[in-house]
Amino acid sequence: MPEQITPLSVLYLQLHGAGTAVCVVLFLYLLLCRGKAIAPDITPPARLRRWAAALFGIMLLLMSYEYTDNYVMSTIAHLTGFPLAGLLLWRVETLKDLSTESLTSSSAQGDDCLSKRSATPLCIAKNPSLKGEASYIGQLLAKHCEDTQLYLQPDLTLMQLAQTIGTNRTYLGAYFASQGISYYAYIHDLRIRYFIARYRELAATHEPIVAQQLAQESGYHSYSTFSTAFKQRMHKSVTAWMHERNYPSL
Repeated sequence: MPEQITPLSVLYLQLHGAGTAVCVVLFLYLLLCRGKAIAPDITPPARLRRWAAALFGIMLLLMSYEYTDNYVMSTIAHLTGFPLAGLLLWRVETLKDLSTESLTSSSAQGDDCLSKRSATPLCIAKNPSLKGEASYIGQLLAKHCEDTQLYLQPDLTLMQLAQTIGTNRTYLGAYFASQGISYYAYIHDLRIRYFIARYRELAATHEPIVAQQLAQESGYHSYSTFSTAFKQRMHKSVTAWMHERNYPSL
C-alpha cells in the first residue's frame, strides 16, 4: 500500500472501516438477536437468518484479508456493498417462506363466511372429505387455536402453534398444504374474521371504532399488513368496507 496519503485513500479507509462495522453488526444481529427491526409481524425461516449471517461472516473474513492499492475500484465496491447489504437484510426480514407457493389466500369468502364462528374447524371446512389424522389435527387447531383465540398473539409462529397443539412444524405445515392454504393464510383468515366480529359488536352498541386499534387487537403489529390481508380477502379496502356500513374508519 503506498505511503502517500490522498483524499481517496482516506475515503477508502473510512468506507473499509464502515463496511467492516456493518458486517459485524449484521452478523451478530442475524445470528443472535431474536427480535426483528423490520416487519416484526413476519417470522421468516430461522435457517434463512443463519444463511444470511454466514454470508456476512464470510464478507467480514474477506474484508479482514483485503489488500489492494486500487482505491478507485475498492471505493466503488464498498459504495455498492452498502445498499446490497441493506437489500439482503430487508429480504431476510420480510420473506415468510422459502417455497415458491404464495403465502396468502387468493379468494374472499364474504362477510358471513369470515365473521361467523362455526363449530367446524376452518381447515376442515375447506375440505370436508378430510379423514383420519389430518381431521384430528383440524380438531386440535379448533380447540387450541381458534377457540382459545391463540391466533391473536402477534408473534405466533408455525413452530409455536405446532407445539401448542402437540405436533411438529413439518407435519403441521404439510397439513396446511394438504388443505390448499398456508399457515399465514390460516392465521390471517382467523384474524380478519375476528376483526369483523369485533367491528359488528362495537357498531351494534354505537361505540367508537378506530380501525388501527381494532387491527392491533386482532393480532397485527403493522396496520399495513392488516390492510393488505383484509383487501385480499374482502376485495376492498378497510375504509371502503366500513363506509359501506355507514361507519367511517377513524
